[in-house]
Amino acid sequence: LASLSCAIVSASPARAEVINIGGQQGIWQAWTPLEVMFDAGSYTVTPVTSSTAGALYTAYNFGGGYGWGTGYGIALSQDDRQYYGSGSYATAEEAFAHAVSASFSLANRQTVFFGVLDSYYGDNSGGVSLNITAVPEPEIYAMFISGLGLLGFMAWRNKRAA
Repeated sequence: LASLSCAIVSASPARAEVINIGGQQGIWQAWTPLEVMFDAGSYTVTPVTSSTAGALYTAYNFGGGYGWGTGYGIALSQDDRQYYGSGSYATAEEAFAHAVSASFSLANRQTVFFGVLDSYYGDNSGGVSLNITAVPEPEIYAMFISGLGLLGFMAWRNKRAA
């Protein structure tokens, strides 16, 4: 029974991680991204505010009076870039209200690049904070359910024997 409960605990979904992309970490025209290593698997990406544990930013200011944004890019390589969200807003809160979630999948462990969307980064302030969560694979759920079923069967059998 102890070994079964250990198997169930080890099959729990992967943890979430907050990454903080500074306003001067570009992914669009200037290549100065934040580099993060991920294991193979599927991931969801959700923008979060600075009130979230581990998050430093709600939005970034374009500088020069151009407003606030939350647009970001995810790149699996310099040639494979995807962009999420865009626009310029009067406040960081308004920009965050237009923030866009994303997802990506990796066949192998590799570095993933993240950056803000702007064509000139030198005058930016703030940044974007993203919550990255691994999507559990279906076999994890199957193992979890079968473990629970086995625990239930063992409890039923012990109750019946008593």
